[in-house]
Order: sequence, then C-alpha cells, then structure tokens
Amino acid sequence: MRDIDDVVTIYLPTTEPLAALTASAILHPWVLFQTSADARAALLEALFDTAPQIRKIQFARQWNPRSGDLDPPDVDLDLPDWFDEPKLEEIEGPSDMVIEDFMETQTKGEWIVRTKHLARLTFEGFATFSDFYANDEPDIEVLDPNWNEHVMWIATHRVVTVTSEVRCTIVNNEVKNVVPIQVEVK
Repeated sequence: MRDIDDVVTIYLPTTEPLAALTASAILHPWVLFQTSADARAALLEALFDTAPQIRKIQFARQWNPRSGDLDPPDVDLDLPDWFDEPKLEEIEGPSDMVIEDFMETQTKGEWIVRTKHLARLTFEGFATFSDFYANDEPDIEVLDPNWNEHVMWIATHRVVTVTSEVRCTIVNNEVKNVVPIQVEVK
C-alpha cells in the first residue's frame, strides 16, 4: 500500500471515493455541532425561544395574600428590597453559548442537548424618593425621576447563567425540530 487510496481500493470494495464515504457517514452530535455552522445556528435560535420560560421564573419577592407576607424569589438576583414591583422587561442574549452534554433519547435520531449561556435581564419598577436616596446602589438607573409625587421609575440589570436542555432531531447530519424543554437560571 502506497497511500490511503490503496487502502480504500483494497479494503473497501466500492466505487465511491473516500470523501463521499465520510460525507455520508452519520456524525455524532458533538462532531456535528462543532463542525456545522447551520447546526449551531439552529441550536442558538432555540435558545432565543427560552425567553417565555425565563419570564415564568419569580426573580423578586412577591406579595402573597394567603400568608400576608412576601414570598421569596425562585432565583435570588440580589435585587434591592426597596425596589418595588420589579418586573422583568427585557432579556438580551443568549451569548457565550457552551454545549455541555448530549443525551440520546429512546427515539432514533432524537437528542437532548444541554447548554449554558449568558443572558442579561433588565428589571424595571418603582422606588420611593426616600428609599432611592437613602440607599447607595450604583447599578440602579433612573428612568423617570418624577413618576409621581412620591416615586420614581427605575431599572437595573443582571447577567445570569442559563442552563437549557433542548430536544433536537438529527436526520442525515442536519438538525431539525429544535425545541427548548427545560431552563434553569443561576
């Protein structure tokens, strides 16, 4: 044997050249997502679709009329206690996506891809003048200093790590049917 073509000719009784054989091979998802820009783009697009799931998470203390007290947040982002009625207004990201793991499901060609990425969350709400000026919070932005006679409209941002599980179907080395199924924010 002089080179790889001899190996193909001797050991692979086929008329297809080696490049065609490797192109038709089924790639493991790890290889596919590392080599295919289209596969990564499909995954990234699915991560943009995680916003509704992120919006369901409680990031601030919320009044519970049954207990007559404030319930703790699902995820504590250290929003100031005096930040009244903070509402998640905007989700920027994902950025810095990292693929952590692949798990094959019982359905042929279907995989669960576990990823991590960063997202920037913007919260807007109210603060009384006295609370705002009594607390030195450098990451609070004043949107409207005179919302009314007693309060101002403020905003703050938090960068969080989002761990997502995405179900995708891979057919002939193409990623199809990509759907986020679980999201966790830290």
